[in-house]
Parts: sequence; structure tokens; C-alpha cells
Amino acid sequence: MLFSCFASANANNEEISKLLKKAEQLEKQKEYSSAIEIYTKILKVASEKELEDNSSFIYTRLGLSYYRLKEYKVSKDFFKKSISTSKHSKNMANSYFYLCRVYRKQEDKDSLLWALGKSLEIYNSLDDGYDKSSTYLKGGILLKQNGQYDKAISYLLLAYDGFTKTHHLSKKASTAGHIADIQRLQGNLETSKSYYKKHLELQLQDYDSLKVSFAYNNIANLFYRMERYDSAIVNYHKAFDLQKALGNKINTGKTLSNLGITYQELGDFKNAEKFYKEALELKKQSGDANAIVQTLNELACIEMKNKRFPSSYNYLLESNRFISSTTEQKVLVRNHGIKAKYYSAVGNYKKAHQHQKKYLELYTKVFNDQQSKTIQTLQEQFESKLKEAEISDLTKENELKNTTILLQEKQIQQRNLFLLLFGILILFLIILFLYLRTRHKIKLQQQQLNKFKAVLDGQEIIKTQIAKDLHDIVLNSYEAVRLKIEALLSEKHDNGLKESIVKDIERTNSEVRLISHHLSPIDDIIKDTPLTKVIASRFTEFQHHHHIFIDVNLPLHKVIDRMTLEAKTNLYGIVLQILGNIRKHSKATKVTITHCYDQKKSLQFEFCDNGIGISNHQNKGIGLLNIKQRALLLGGIHRIHSNDQGTCIVIEFPIKQNLPSQRD
Repeated sequence: MLFSCFASANANNEEISKLLKKAEQLEKQKEYSSAIEIYTKILKVASEKELEDNSSFIYTRLGLSYYRLKEYKVSKDFFKKSISTSKHSKNMANSYFYLCRVYRKQEDKDSLLWALGKSLEIYNSLDDGYDKSSTYLKGGILLKQNGQYDKAISYLLLAYDGFTKTHHLSKKASTAGHIADIQRLQGNLETSKSYYKKHLELQLQDYDSLKVSFAYNNIANLFYRMERYDSAIVNYHKAFDLQKALGNKINTGKTLSNLGITYQELGDFKNAEKFYKEALELKKQSGDANAIVQTLNELACIEMKNKRFPSSYNYLLESNRFISSTTEQKVLVRNHGIKAKYYSAVGNYKKAHQHQKKYLELYTKVFNDQQSKTIQTLQEQFESKLKEAEISDLTKENELKNTTILLQEKQIQQRNLFLLLFGILILFLIILFLYLRTRHKIKLQQQQLNKFKAVLDGQEIIKTQIAKDLHDIVLNSYEAVRLKIEALLSEKHDNGLKESIVKDIERTNSEVRLISHHLSPIDDIIKDTPLTKVIASRFTEFQHHHHIFIDVNLPLHKVIDRMTLEAKTNLYGIVLQILGNIRKHSKATKVTITHCYDQKKSLQFEFCDNGIGISNHQNKGIGLLNIKQRALLLGGIHRIHSNDQGTCIVIEFPIKQNLPSQRD
């Protein structure tokens, strides 16, 4: 039956029919590698005889064989080939569904839901029948497993109706059970109960005792959740009777445990103990460590409630034999909790504390794991709904495009026009940006020119002042000396005139020398001497001639000697200007000069005198303007703090930009 469709299409080809039957037999024997060889040969024969119409079907069978060999990547490739070459909607739908199963194995949830959606979408357009309903059922189960409850319900209801029409009781019963499960998960307990009852009725009609027992057990579990314990017990007993008659020890043990739990919840410890003991015997035969420890836990708990501590201890002691094989964290948490209560009840508080500590550690871990799992599940459900909506939108868009080719072409033309306009806009923005940047550069250059003009203007003012100083100092000073010499010639006794004349000449020479320093080109001054030594020499000369003590920590930092000539000129000019201002205006007796070269690679000088401070008139003078302009040229700043107890001037500028570039 597996190949009836394909074989009928190629009934006139005896060789292919024989190969198909052989491949089918190999698959039944689970010899999938040999089946793959046959399918490959069929493809070759079909190609040689130009019978390629049904190659999609063979690709599907190859994909299934590789899937069963767990070679999922190869399997996926063949399913995709089947889809791309398929001319039959049903085969394409099946290939999408098998592709979905591959994605499930690869834990690719998004691709799984996409492939499942494509398969169900194609089946929606096919005629009703068993295959369609069966795919709806399997699709609903996959959607349920991935948290898509609403969509799962819709397809399961379609499957339920389909199996009703085709009178497939077993499949209809299974579908009802899955619908009931989802309703229970969503908290719709009454609706869930009605479908569990349908599930039971259908299983009874199908005469499958084991499935009937499962149906009773499901109803009992629901009643237990609804806290209708009497009804739960009735249905657990029905499930137990059937499972016992079938000799199914594993499921019988589980049902007995459920009875014990329910009686324990009712406070009927006698019946609870009875069913737990019966369950324990069966669980020991199956060797399930988790189930054994779980039952021993509850027996120990019941014995402890009845104050039968030796018996409780024996159950706990017996549980220790299986603890190392126990994998369920909840069972271990329960075990440590009961042990903590037992040891506390018998007065062994040390052991009670140890087990309570382990109980809390495991309980916290289990709680956190459950919380994380719940949060992850909710997040996945939310993301799945969003992605489902996106996929739906994309599907509708693709359908619209497939039916409106002319509109697509128009849209492409509009898009090209838009891209052209967009390109022109981008080009315009680039040109505008370049224009604005050029304007900005010109503005910066103009500002720099204005700055240099201000400096030059300041220099002209300074030169004028120096010329005035020369006039005042040289003419006035030497005029005073001339008058004293004339007085000396007319006097018989010098009365100290000679000594006064000598001091006047020395003072005048000092003034002229200082003005000379201002005017001399710096490259002539430092031609053979580093600037640090030149500045130190000026400090010494200033102190000697003007009797103003200079407190400075020498030597200065050697980085000064590596600066550019322009930077040296400006620094030297600042030093001379500050010393000149102190000499002329401060009436100071001491100047403290500090300097530092910090980690930020900037150089700082601070000149502090103990004079009378700077008046408002002096604050706007040429000397301070000169200091400000030179500091700006160094790329630095200046700060002035002045009061009637003295003046401090701070000069700070970066070193890096004032050093010669490597290229230079």
C-alpha cells in the first residue's frame, strides 16, 4: 500500500515496480541503508527512461530512510528536493511534515513551526479523508508540545470531526484525549472533563483494555486536581483493576501510588499505607529507583504521623539503598524533608539540621528550575505567537504577489524611481555636507587669522610701549646722570654724587638690558644655550639687579628644550612679561615660581609674588594681554588670582602639540 500511488503511475514499467517492492520490504526489516541503495537505483532508472514525474516521491522515501538512520542533515536535503520537484500537493504536504520532524530532532523550533504550517496549509486545500485528519492530529500534538495551545485545539477539533466522519474510533479517542489535556493545561477543567469522558467512551467502544485503563487514570487525575478525591479514587480503582488483569506491573504500580496519594490527602492513612505497600512490591520488581524512593518516602511519613518511629526509620533506611540511583530532584527533596522531620521528632537535632539544610538547598534549586522553565515556556509561547503572526503576514504577502505580477512590475519601477530619487537626495546631502564643512573650515581659518591679527596688534602695542620705555628710561635716566655730572664739576666735594651716578648708570643699563631681552630673537639667544638655562639665567639676573628674591626649584624640565622655536618664543616671552610686570608694578620682595609636568603631558608654571596686587587699571594693560595671547598660541590657558597680599599667574599648556612633528 505504501507505494500504490507511485506504482500505479508506473505500472507499465516492471523493473521500477519490482525495485519499489524490494525497497518496501527492506524498510519493514529496518535495513534502511540497503533501501537507500534501491531508491537511488530507481531514480537512475526513471531518469534513463524519462519517467521523472514521480521523482519527488522517491526523494521523500530517501529522506525518511536517512531520517531513520538519524542522518538528519542529509534527510532534510532530500525532503527539500522533494518539495522543489513535487507536482502533487499531497506529497508536498507530507514532505513538509517530515521536514518538520527533522527540525524537531534538530531543536529548531522556528523552522519546525514554519514547515508544519506549510504542511497544514496544503492539507487545508485537499479533500477530507483519513490522511488529512491524521495529519491534523499529529500537527495538533506538535503545536501542543510547542505551547501553541489555541492553534493546536483548532486542528485537533478538525481531526476529531474528520475521524467522526471516517468512523476511526481509536484515532478519535486519541484526539479527544489530547483536546482534554490542552483544556486541563489551560485551566478549563469542566471542558477538559467532558473530553476525558468522550475519550473513555470511545476507548470502551474500541475494546482496548490498556487504553481504557489510561482513560480512567486521566479522569482520576483530573478529579484529583479538582479536589474531588472520592471520584478520583473510584476511577483509580477502575484503572487498577484493568491493569492488574492485564498483568501490566509498571502501570499498576503507578496507579496504586496514585491511590495511596489520594487516600493520604483524605487523611485515610490506613488505606494509603495499604496501597503504598502494594505499589512498593511492584516497583521493586521493575527496579525504578525514583518510584521506589517516592513510595518509601510516603510510607515513612505515614508511620511518623502514627508515632511509629522505628518503622518510619526502617523505611527511610531502606530508601538510602536507592538514593544514589534517584534522578528526580523532587523525590530527593521529599526524602530530605521527611528525614529532617523524623530526626527532629526523635531528638537528633544535629541530623535533623543536616537534612533540613539539604532539603532547603534542593528545594531552592528545584523551585528556581521550575520558575525558569515556566518563564521560558511563557516567553516561547509569546514569541511563537508573534512569529506566527509574522509568518501569516508574509504568507499573505507572497500570495498577493503571486497573483499580481503586473502590480509587482509597477512596484519595481516605482522602487527604482524611488532609489534614483533617494540616490539624488543622498548626493545632494553629500554636496551640502561638503559645502557646510568647507564653510566651517573657512570660518575656523578666519577665526585663526583674527587671532593672529590680535596677536600682531598686541605686538605692535608692545613695541610702542617698549619705544616709550626706551625714551623714558634712556633719556630721563641719562638726563639725570648729566645733571649730576654737571653738579659734580661745579662742586668741590662730590658729597656722594659719584656713587649716585654709578648706581644710576647701573640701573639704566639693567633697564636697557631687559628691554633688549624682549626685542632679541629667541633663536639668537638659544643658539648655543638650552632655553631652560636661558630662563634660569634670567631668574638670576632679575634677582641680582632688582633685589627681588626668586624662589624656584631648578632645573626646569628638559622637555622645554625640545619644543618648537615658536613655542619657545612664546614661553620665553611670557616669562619676561611676568617678570617685567612684577618689577614695574608689584612692589614685591619675593617671587615663588613652581612648575610641574603631569601625566596628562601638560606643562604648568605658577608665578606668585607678595606684592600689592593688580589694580583694575592694570588688569586691562598691555602686559596681561600679551601673556593671554601667547598662552593661546601655545594652545593653553592662563589664570590670574590677585589681592592686596600678592598676585598668582598660572600658565598651563599641552606639550605634545608644541613639539616638532616626526615628519619635520
